Amino acid sequence: MNKTLSAHPRCIHRTSEFLGILLCAAAYILQHSYPLAFFSYRSDQSSCIHVYKAIGYLLLVFSAAILKSTQIEMATYGQPHEPGKPTTALITTGPFHYSRNPTYTAIILFLQPGLALVFGSSWLVILLPISYGLFWYVMVKPEEEYLQEKFRVGGEWRKYCEHTRRWL
Repeated sequence: MNKTLSAHPRCIHRTSEFLGILLCAAAYILQHSYPLAFFSYRSDQSSCIHVYKAIGYLLLVFSAAILKSTQIEMATYGQPHEPGKPTTALITTGPFHYSRNPTYTAIILFLQPGLALVFGSSWLVILLPISYGLFWYVMVKPEEEYLQEKFRVGGEWRKYCEHTRRWL
């Protein structure tokens, strides 16, 4: 029996998109059930709303650029973008030169805060530590364990980790 290493031995169907949607849905429900005023836009804050939203849109554009460049880099090397699929190459160029996890970095550091500012959702900000924890435990940790095992010969993974930060 040929056993193929999987980046997600616990569950191959877990994806960053699912986690992102789940967290945004939770923030939406919480914001409407238990509204918080920190980022909730009210008419008496009208001058700040435009600044917050502009910063939020910039974060969203930056996130989209990172996500797209990550997809392009993975396609260039013929690597699957879907978590859990076996990889044959350790990508260290493009956005992977700056972060070992550019997709998750884009989601946690730029997409979620950007959405919080655009939509005035305090809950998206409050849920950031939970997002970080979920992404770390469900996505990053299993992927890094898989990559460490896959690229241990020659010390490729170790060398990459020494020169490239996990997030930014």
